Amino acid sequence: MKIAQYGTIIVVIHAIAHGLHGLAHMEIPIPFFLLQSLFIGAVILLTPIIAAVLLKPKSL
Repeated sequence: MKIAQYGTIIVVIHAIAHGLHGLAHMEIPIPFFLLQSLFIGAVILLTPIIAAVLLKPKSL
């Protein structure tokens, strides 16, 4: 149970850091190609969120 809570906290911190990093990229215009944007969205943002969902214990 504690592992799921710690994992979820880490994912939330990661999402906040990712959001702040994205804001920095908007302030300093850095162009992204389509494949780069897909990689960022899928691997860097969605994968930790999916992992946090999978950590959730099943309730019977």
